[in-house]
Amino acid sequence: MHAQNAYLPLLALVRSGQLDLRLIRPNVFALCDLEHAMEAAGTAGSLELVVVTSRGAGDMAANAPTAPRLAGD
Repeated sequence: MHAQNAYLPLLALVRSGQLDLRLIRPNVFALCDLEHAMEAAGTAGSLELVVVTSRGAGDMAANAPTAPRLAGD
């Protein structure tokens, strides 16, 4: 387990521009396609993110952000 505040140094790296979250590729799946999402999560690389949503995957893929927004952005 990590300490409750372990994410703070990571956020500092993002805010300072030293860590570019746009390199992370989201793979979006609809909840009805959970089996494929789980397979993708099992083989995902270090810069891949699997997201399962109740909306259709096609709806989400077009709107997927390239980087999460942080407070103050």
